[in-house]
Amino acid sequence: MGSISKWDNVFITTVYAMVAILDLSAIPRSQVMAPSKEWMQLVDNRLDKAYSIGVQKFLDYAFRRTGELYDVRCPCVKCCNTTSGTRETVESHLKVYGIIQNYTFWYHHGEILGEPQSDCELIAHCRRLLEKEHMQIDIPLPSSTDQGSCNTEKVKKVRGRNKCKEVASLEFGQKLKVTFYNNRTVGKNSNLFSRNLGKLVRDRNLCPLGVSSWHDIKEEQLNHMWAAVKDKFESDDMDIHRNHILGWMKELWNKWRGQLHAKYVKGKPVQEALKNMPKGIDKKQWEWLVTKHFSTENFQARSNRNASNRAKLKMPHHIGSKPIREIIYQKGGKDGKPPDLATIFFETRKKNNTLVDSETIEKHAQIQELVQSEPFLPSIEIVEKCFGPQIRSHVFGFGGGVKAKDLKGRTSSKAELRSELCSTREENQSLKDRLSTIENDVKELKQLKELLLAQHSNVQPPTLLISGE
Repeated sequence: MGSISKWDNVFITTVYAMVAILDLSAIPRSQVMAPSKEWMQLVDNRLDKAYSIGVQKFLDYAFRRTGELYDVRCPCVKCCNTTSGTRETVESHLKVYGIIQNYTFWYHHGEILGEPQSDCELIAHCRRLLEKEHMQIDIPLPSSTDQGSCNTEKVKKVRGRNKCKEVASLEFGQKLKVTFYNNRTVGKNSNLFSRNLGKLVRDRNLCPLGVSSWHDIKEEQLNHMWAAVKDKFESDDMDIHRNHILGWMKELWNKWRGQLHAKYVKGKPVQEALKNMPKGIDKKQWEWLVTKHFSTENFQARSNRNASNRAKLKMPHHIGSKPIREIIYQKGGKDGKPPDLATIFFETRKKNNTLVDSETIEKHAQIQELVQSEPFLPSIEIVEKCFGPQIRSHVFGFGGGVKAKDLKGRTSSKAELRSELCSTREENQSLKDRLSTIENDVKELKQLKELLLAQHSNVQPPTLLISGE
């Protein structure tokens, strides 16, 4: 964290004073900077004074941010944010059991994405707020040449990182409503949802970069990411789509790592790539990614194979960033009447309301002929007849979120089939036992009937044989 000059302190103090005097909400509660989290690294030395001070600052922050008066969730290794406690209880637990070390994004305690993480970021945020309110103050700004001050020189405006300000500016507890279709979001707030997912997978406090694959990310970290998603968005069937959303995040994560390789590593010596570290990425994770992942033969082969496959792509869609599922949804999907494949193909490949490429025109005619000649043929069969087997992560013409197994029906794994077989055998045995019991009961009833008839007719009754079982 960079040191702060005297002018920076004057600047921050003046901003907050003006906010108080003018009763502006320029510095909302959601933009108060979280305290340093370095104390969490002392979890194995909890008697250290720095750890105790860190616990106190964390509790001050948590109660202020959540607005709770009596209790907050306890992030100790025993409670794991599943139970709440008073300030004294949580403080005791953190000192006795220790805090969860990878709980570095305090979403259960009011922290939100986009809030300042350092004094430098806080100064820059204050400046942006003042510019937004068109306020002019006669305070000399710290020069970039001042020793230890932050570099706040005005630079040329270009498209920067995905900040997703609409989501970051939400107050604590406020959420955006989203609608799911074909396993992903559509309609209002859909774009904000996808952009927020992209931001989450780039957040080093949430999603690790230095692992070989998405499958190496721990379940606990996935749970943290899922909680961060639910912290800002809601839907009636949100939990049902948990795996679909995490799969979506996996695609965005892989895409981002591919972009990092193409921009900072590909075609460059290793030492140059190590020095050319992207902004906002942990140094140790970047070193691992460059030396232990991007440099491996497996990654190089996969990268070359993917590049070759991309070069072979034909008949690309012309809908820009608009998802294909959005078109399907608007063309009848929201009413349970999705368009046929011929309509989907035309709507996603047209230019000025017509198909211009000869190969695209021929393929559309082939699809249209199949749809008209066999109107009840499933869409997946039409796709595979026209484009071959669908073994990729998505089905041609349906966009992300839809896989072949979704259209063909779920295929059970061997383990699931074995489990079903064992369950069936147990059920059959239970039925056999019940049948045997019923047969014995019927036999005894017949003997009892014969006994009653014999007594009624004064005839010597037959010997009654009752099973001793």
